[in-house]
Amino acid sequence: MKLRRPGMQDRVLLIRADGAEAYAMRRGGIAQEAAFRNEDIELFKGYCQSRATSKFTVLADFVEEDFRVETIPYVAGTARRQLLARKYDQAYRNTPYRTSVSLGREDSNTRAPDSKRRDEQVLLMALTNSAAIDTWLEVMHAQRARVRGIHSLPAVTGWINEYLGSAHESALFVTFNHAGLRQVFVSDGKPRFSRLAAFQDDAAQKAGPRIAAEITRTEQYLATLRWLSREGEPLRVVLLCPPALRTIWQTACVNTDRLTFEFPDFAALARAQGIHAELHADPHAPPQADLLWAAGALRFTPRINFAPDWAHEHYAVWRWRTAIISAGAALCATGGLAGAVLLAQAKSIDNDADRHTATSTRANARYQELAKTFPQTGITPEHLRAAVLALDPLALRPLTPEPMLIRISQALIAAPTFSLSKIEWQVAASADVPATGVVASIRARLGIAGQPGAAAPDRYEIMTITGTVAQDRTATPRRRIAAARSAVDALKRIPGVDVTPVRLPLDVSPTGNLKGGDDEDAASATDADLIVLRVSRKVPL
Repeated sequence: MKLRRPGMQDRVLLIRADGAEAYAMRRGGIAQEAAFRNEDIELFKGYCQSRATSKFTVLADFVEEDFRVETIPYVAGTARRQLLARKYDQAYRNTPYRTSVSLGREDSNTRAPDSKRRDEQVLLMALTNSAAIDTWLEVMHAQRARVRGIHSLPAVTGWINEYLGSAHESALFVTFNHAGLRQVFVSDGKPRFSRLAAFQDDAAQKAGPRIAAEITRTEQYLATLRWLSREGEPLRVVLLCPPALRTIWQTACVNTDRLTFEFPDFAALARAQGIHAELHADPHAPPQADLLWAAGALRFTPRINFAPDWAHEHYAVWRWRTAIISAGAALCATGGLAGAVLLAQAKSIDNDADRHTATSTRANARYQELAKTFPQTGITPEHLRAAVLALDPLALRPLTPEPMLIRISQALIAAPTFSLSKIEWQVAASADVPATGVVASIRARLGIAGQPGAAAPDRYEIMTITGTVAQDRTATPRRRIAAARSAVDALKRIPGVDVTPVRLPLDVSPTGNLKGGDDEDAASATDADLIVLRVSRKVPL
């Protein structure tokens, strides 16, 4: 069973053949709130109207209840529901208050010897006195009362077994209330059988022998159904009786080889379920068991529910409405929180804007104070800004190769074996990548084309020198390379230049073929003597 915390709006309606009783939470405990006879329908109608926001759990305490075990094929889903519906119509055609509990699949001891199929055993249960229940439920439905479920007393017995620490043990629970002597057989946490024997209230004190006889009769019936083994352990009988009846029952109920009797502390059990009323000392007044059943229905959610769909439709509507309202409230709270966060961010942005505005105002005031200290030149700040911006084109003034040619000529005097053939001169933004124009190429390289006032870029003056080695063609490759190195060393002596050999007499690059001199092929010899050098220099602005 699922434990729940009952609220002040939770109520239990206990229906019997002679009337009904309502129980509710009072000051942390459970107490009887109202009692109705069968002729008090109008009074009960007013009671339901005054408890329009309450949630009711209906308990049925009738002699007319039925239990039967059926074997069905092991199916699931829609097929199982349709199969059970046919079983209900066959067994309980005249009552809508019916349900079932699965007892598990058959094992090798229970199935037929020639069958290999493991069918499922289900326990069909029904409250067959539907007219007595309809009398009260129709009023509740007309008043839109929220009926959580309809349960029989055996359905709420399992919590007692859990409280006693033997949830999965078989036991016969015996209680004595206004309806009579109630016996419920529970096995593996599920009710298998229930029996209600009518007793007169004044017979409670002198009914000890009869109670023992009724328990013996029930044990024999359970053994006939093969729910008890005739040679196994004795049946455990738990008798729940008020303290005033305990001595009488203990005298009549003596352990045998077939029965063992237990008498748990009824007062402790009642207090554990919130029953704080004084237990009656009069043995002729046994309503404490009714309080015990009501407490179980309030604090636990029974899994066995006899309610048809129409009986708890108002409760289902209330649950959906509550869920929608809760979801809407949560959504509004989330929206409010998000709005508060955005408002705080907007406030922070406004504060930052105000701070930056104040900083700009102070900087402008500081500039005005400094401007007063400038010499009086008669030039406005706008004209001064335009003059500063005009310095960029002046910084990119044209260059001429003449100074660099003079230095190269002077340097090559130290390399008499180098014969100059051609010099290519250009200006670029990088010492590695040549440019086609002076200003345009530099601005395109740095991404500042068309931006007046941009910082002047770096400029490099690049000269590509092409020549040959002026030696005898029969000279060895070693002598040719030495002559080319002398030209490179001479050029490196020029201050501020970077000399890079592009081609030497002997091509040793990874992509070229290794070749030397060849007297039989004059053209190849000429190519082998070719020298290309790259000289670059950063031009100061």
